[in-house]
Amino acid sequence: MEILVAVSILVVIVGVSLASFYALNQRSAINSNADIVRSAVFQARTKTLGGEGSSHWGVNIASSTVTIFKGSTYNAGSADNIRYDLNPRATISDLSISGGGSNIIFNRLTGETSNAGISTITFT
Repeated sequence: MEILVAVSILVVIVGVSLASFYALNQRSAINSNADIVRSAVFQARTKTLGGEGSSHWGVNIASSTVTIFKGSTYNAGSADNIRYDLNPRATISDLSISGGGSNIIFNRLTGETSNAGISTITFT
């Protein structure tokens, strides 16, 4: 009888620990992807304001990647692209950028963009 009680308590402790670990893992994946997107947007804006390559810089946001690109249009095959793979456990969905599409492009003189938007990062 005592062994049954001890095993039952152990099962409860393991169950609570696994649930906590799952929640922590979920938050970590979402926060990691949010940091990647935030960093990419900051880098593209910094490159634009710094006049790197005498060009605009932008960010292409997809469900599993974020790419910093040179120029006013995104070319997936460009050698100038800087691509970041997102954590596959959390994806970007519900992307809504002014003017449509999935690109944020910064103005060379001001660093502003007319492509502001919002997105949702969800745990998969």
